[in-house]
Amino acid sequence: MICENIAKKFQLDVRPEIAYMVGLMHDTGKMLLCQIDPEGYGEAIAAVQEEGKSLIQAEHELFGCDNCLAGYIFAKNGNLPHILQMSIAHQHDLDDLDDDSKNMVSILAIADHLCHKESIGSDGDRADARIQTLSAHPAWKILRPSLPPSFSITKFASELNKEISVIKEEL
Repeated sequence: MICENIAKKFQLDVRPEIAYMVGLMHDTGKMLLCQIDPEGYGEAIAAVQEEGKSLIQAEHELFGCDNCLAGYIFAKNGNLPHILQMSIAHQHDLDDLDDDSKNMVSILAIADHLCHKESIGSDGDRADARIQTLSAHPAWKILRPSLPPSFSITKFASELNKEISVIKEEL
């Protein structure tokens, strides 16, 4: 829902219903790795929470790949839309994105960041904790030039945080 709402607010080239789908499916790789080896995935989560490793690092050590790659392979083999494949693959790495995907993946990264700050969907990984403000997020640097000069990041963040609080209460 947060990806969809961001897409609506930004009014870029991202269809809100696609953003909604991306928001729902971006962590498919986590589910796949957990399904393949529940105990091993539990070890990855424990390494994040107890040893301070990033989830990507812990997954690589235990599985030889991370959830982004596992999800991407699943999406590609399932002939899911290209935008979904790219969003899954690049959700934590905004480099080397094609023009068709960069806005959607950036919207996903912002939604994920804001939700994790509120402990929604977080597995304890604090990889992006060093990003204190939304304006410092690499995804914002991609999206900002496409938004009107009057766009207020402060107002936007405040509105989204209210929406996230409502969602958190419903969980």
